Amino acid sequence: SNMLMTTKDNVKGIEKILNDWAQKTFLERKEQKTFSPDDFRAKQNALVAMHKAEIAESGHEIHRLLQNSREVLKVSKGSQAWKAYVHHVNRIVVAGVCKTV
Repeated sequence: SNMLMTTKDNVKGIEKILNDWAQKTFLERKEQKTFSPDDFRAKQNALVAMHKAEIAESGHEIHRLLQNSREVLKVSKGSQAWKAYVHHVNRIVVAGVCKTV
């Protein structure tokens, strides 16, 4: 059914976002390159800030996908079935975040 396909596609979209996060490094190391501690710290802080911004932005996309699933399923936020589904998606997100760190 269309509802099932949409919810599956939304979960796949969430998983893709999480996999994209896991592919990014929070520490760049370049062979044969040395930095002063201050230069390293500045470059590292800029890299972490960029990743945080990307994660925050894609976090909004995860929320939008979850909201889309709820609208397609036509369930209330308070229903037990919806809460169970959100719990399921939350476990996927937590596992993805663990891969990122």
